[in-house]
Amino acid sequence: MIEEYEKLKEPLPLVLDDIFVNFDPGRTKAIATIIESFAEKRQVIIFTCHPGLAEKFSDRIKTIKIG
Repeated sequence: MIEEYEKLKEPLPLVLDDIFVNFDPGRTKAIATIIESFAEKRQVIIFTCHPGLAEKFSDRIKTIKIG
C-alpha cells in the first residue's frame, strides 16, 4: 500500500510500535531484514519496550535513541 501511494506522492515515514513483541528470534531477524530494505528509501521509526532489541540490531540501523 505504501509503495503504491509513493508512486504519486513523496515517501512518508513508517512508524511501528512494538511489532516484535510476539515474535520469536527467527521471525524478528526476518522482519528486521525486510524493514532494513524498506528503510533504504524511507524513514522508519520503531518504538519498543525491549532495550535489547535496539542493541541487537544496532549494526543495521543508522540512528538509535534509547530512553
